[in-house]
Amino acid sequence: MRINKISISLMVAILAMSSLIVFLVGCVNTEGKYVVSFIMKSSASTFWKTTVVGANIAAAEYNIDVTFNAPIDESDYELQNEMIIDAVDANVSAICLSAIDYDKTAEAVEYALNNGIKVVMLDSYVSERDKLIEIGTDNYKAGVKVGEQLLMRQGDVDVAIVNFYSMSSNAKDREQGFRDAVADHDRINIVDSISSAAESEGINSLTKELINKTTVLDAIVTFNEITTVGVGMAIRDLGKSDDIYVIGFDNNVKSIGDLEHGYIDTLIVQNPCAMGYLAIKNAYNELEHIKVKDRTIDTKTIVANRANMFDPEVQKLLFPIIK
Repeated sequence: MRINKISISLMVAILAMSSLIVFLVGCVNTEGKYVVSFIMKSSASTFWKTTVVGANIAAAEYNIDVTFNAPIDESDYELQNEMIIDAVDANVSAICLSAIDYDKTAEAVEYALNNGIKVVMLDSYVSERDKLIEIGTDNYKAGVKVGEQLLMRQGDVDVAIVNFYSMSSNAKDREQGFRDAVADHDRINIVDSISSAAESEGINSLTKELINKTTVLDAIVTFNEITTVGVGMAIRDLGKSDDIYVIGFDNNVKSIGDLEHGYIDTLIVQNPCAMGYLAIKNAYNELEHIKVKDRTIDTKTIVANRANMFDPEVQKLLFPIIK
């Protein structure tokens, strides 16, 4: 049965209330169980809270103790590296990691591997990848999907890119996928490109500056939850919803509301619950020496817009259960 639009406010409210999740940090008394350190880019976003839900489901299924940790700042690779080293020194069984910096996190990952710690990567990876299982969105394909959505627009399109921390592998891959998707189409003109590790309020300010200095701007594409929220705020504040078409990422409560009200036009929605679950499952497989067929696992994305956002299959990812 199709969910009507009246239900959207209630569902958003439930999601917001359920996002209050407690993150456990540090080692616990394992009583012989495996201990997995789950180290994220941050713990503040809906994306990461949903990832924790999946990890906890798998932890219960496989009888594993999981500790969760993350820097406050998604660009703080130095603190994240310290967390990796601390986990190794605490002699955890395995680490599940989303790397902040493609290059600068690699040494800490190598330290873990050299000390016999199993490492499973999710969402964002490191430059030294041959020994690792990788779980998450195919970020290049997701970027291509952004380009395909933009190409549905008629006529010439002047578009700006608003990206997040530029040294993150998923930031690089999504932007490159987008650029490649539109490269052979002369009617798509990339007029500006910015990247920032700022939180949503900072992205809001940067986007307003970008809009105000750009003579012609038909569209903005942006590639993660924080930047999508910030761009949506700028479009709302400047009253540009009828003028600028926005394609963003993920399913933050604010972005879902912006999608409904027209400040954002399209969301590329990932499956972070599956990422968390599969990260723990594959850490268990590594510890138990269970061979897996694929060491790169794509958790897929869907396209959500105002035309389909109330469809049951789309709502499963738009409104994940977080508790």
